[in-house]
Amino acid sequence: MTLRQILIEATKPENPEDSVFPSRISGATIQSVRDFEEARADLYAFIEDNDEVFHAFMEIVLRYNTAHTTAKAGVKAIRTDKRMKVGPFTRSAKPEKVVWNAAELPKWVLEDRNVIKELDAKYLDGLMEAGRVSPEVATHCRSVVHATARVSGPKPIVIDP
Repeated sequence: MTLRQILIEATKPENPEDSVFPSRISGATIQSVRDFEEARADLYAFIEDNDEVFHAFMEIVLRYNTAHTTAKAGVKAIRTDKRMKVGPFTRSAKPEKVVWNAAELPKWVLEDRNVIKELDAKYLDGLMEAGRVSPEVATHCRSVVHATARVSGPKPIVIDP
């Protein structure tokens, strides 16, 4: 599949009758989705109406993005911990992170509630499954929380100046 076909597929308008809007969604959100669908349809129509211009443009964008990826990887691979600039690319200094070895700390340090703020849930679940943590203890210490939901859909078209 060519880059042009991928972009056309990504911007192809959906069937508006397939859109389902639950009653709890605000009118502003529904309108913003409809505005997006209209802009996507306009973009698709432009691509179809300007095939030659679009093809030439996408060839340049492909060359630019390939060169960009190669140059960025080259700058990232330079061996230094310091901040640096190569042409338009700037690489930050490598951040330092302090790591403590919990096995070497005295027990009283680990018992301080301010030392350990978050536990390794997967490891503790494994201990529970292995029978090393009783269900009674787990009932009082374990809960399920929900993280932020992700939104998927058509990808934005990114063209950096």
